Amino acid sequence: MPAVASPAMKTSLATLLFAALATAQPSFETASIKLNVSGDRSSFTRRGEDSLALQNWPLRDIVLKAYDLKNYALEAPDWLASRNFDINAKASGRITEGELRQMLQSLLKDRFQLKAHPAEKELRAYALFPAKGGLKLSPIHDDGVFGVDVSHFPEKTRIACRHCTMDKVANVLAGEVNVPVVDQSGIPEEYSFTLEWSPKQNPDDAVPSIFTALSEQLGMRLDPRRMPISILVVDSISRTPSEN
Repeated sequence: MPAVASPAMKTSLATLLFAALATAQPSFETASIKLNVSGDRSSFTRRGEDSLALQNWPLRDIVLKAYDLKNYALEAPDWLASRNFDINAKASGRITEGELRQMLQSLLKDRFQLKAHPAEKELRAYALFPAKGGLKLSPIHDDGVFGVDVSHFPEKTRIACRHCTMDKVANVLAGEVNVPVVDQSGIPEEYSFTLEWSPKQNPDDAVPSIFTALSEQLGMRLDPRRMPISILVVDSISRTPSEN
């Protein structure tokens, strides 16, 4: 029988998106927004305790950051990916990452007149399971905190994960394969590990593919499926923000 996405996972994301769209949220004290027409492909981010600077960011990426979404979880007009902006924003005091996202959401609604709604869509995805040989990790039982470092090199990609549940592992992997990854392992424990693979998908490489690396290094596997996934659908958004 084909596996389906975890109801808890779907409900959680859909609930968060609905709450973010429906609830009054904090705003930046000041925010300057300018269209970037440099044509440069590079972007820049600077984060202070009470401020955020985004240089040459596509509007699509700003929406993704504001709602903490993977690329596959946003359905929006194509032009959002090619219209770039510089944003310099400041809050009235120190802000957490969660508060920063809420302020970006307010900025998108107030300055770009963003209107959006959560939805569910069947997408190509991967389900995360233990491999046939079994899990090759030992649970962590100390008081450490969760953390992930992702490094991209020309010949390999490395993920160093600390105190990761399999649900968090799935979330990290989704960012690398750019499709949803849903934990269906049934494993609740936390693990720390390093995973390395080749981004080139060449069987002759000394470094294995992500699928082989998961099996050999972690004892996990990714099974391709089609699953109902919670997404955010942009109904309308202005090409030009209101004046500073």
